[in-house]
Amino acid sequence: MNVLVAGATGAIGRPLICALVSARHNVFGMTSSKLGLQTLKEDGAEGLLASALDAQAVDALRYGFFYGPGTWFRPDGDAAHQVLEQRYPIVGSGSGVWSWVHVEDAAAATVALRNSGQVLMKLAHMKVVSRL
Repeated sequence: MNVLVAGATGAIGRPLICALVSARHNVFGMTSSKLGLQTLKEDGAEGLLASALDAQAVDALRYGFFYGPGTWFRPDGDAAHQVLEQRYPIVGSGSGVWSWVHVEDAAAATVALRNSGQVLMKLAHMKVVSRL
């Protein structure tokens, strides 16, 4: 199956690319940099240099807040340092609730959804600037 991942070199993109490649999908990763193209090639995906900021070009699957490798919310990440230094802001009474998902769990769930035959993401007139 052909699968395109927007933001393929980001916190969720990297584990998602690896999970999809491991599941034997034909994976295309969208990135905004030449370094990202090289990373995607090394991870087994075909890189596409394009802008995900063009709302008319791409519709994408959305998640909650990520934690884990490659995010601010990991044991050695910026948010952890702010908490330990008592510099992490608390809004209002601090009773707010966030929807969290580990990047590897999000990748696994996305692959499971893709494998179930349901539509994962819709692409409309994506403009590819360059291919690796």
